[in-house]
Amino acid sequence: MWLMIESMEIDKKDYLQIFELSKAVTDGKVFQKITHRQEQPEYEKTVTILANEKDVVEKKVYVIDDVSHCTMLLAEEY
Repeated sequence: MWLMIESMEIDKKDYLQIFELSKAVTDGKVFQKITHRQEQPEYEKTVTILANEKDVVEKKVYVIDDVSHCTMLLAEEY
């Protein structure tokens, strides 16, 4: 997820980055789906990674950048 933030092709990054992790199934194969977005300016990118079903995570993660440091936390910790 850090790499997804670093590789964003956008002029300005919002202080709040949002990741939604979910399960995707295609042709009987299980994938970890990661949707990365920000609100201002609007940005969204989704990647899928082949995974074992027992290892798939279904959570929302926030990354907050306050200039001096970045914090990654689960939505329920916010």
